[in-house]
Amino acid sequence: MRTAVVTLASIATALLFAGQPAQAKAHPRVAGLACAPLAQRVGPANVWRTYFFGERETLFGSRWPFTAAPCFRTLSDCQNWLYWAQTDYPLEHEIDRCRRGLR
Repeated sequence: MRTAVVTLASIATALLFAGQPAQAKAHPRVAGLACAPLAQRVGPANVWRTYFFGERETLFGSRWPFTAAPCFRTLSDCQNWLYWAQTDYPLEHEIDRCRRGLR
């Protein structure tokens, strides 16, 4: 009995000092911006852009497509937007990674 109590106390102490597991980086939702007005404000070389196509299944078994080619002020905003686009439309992805500058 005493051995069981000592073992349980050792396990509890180890768990207490082990700390919490690392949490995944949060991905805030950001809105995509229109490319032309953003390029006028910050310059075409300072705009981050991407392209996304994806689908999701509806309650009726059909597929709902989504296509967008937004621009962003920062790489981080672009990546966060792509994260949520892939999460919201998880089927049949076609993605162009975030690139800096307008062609």
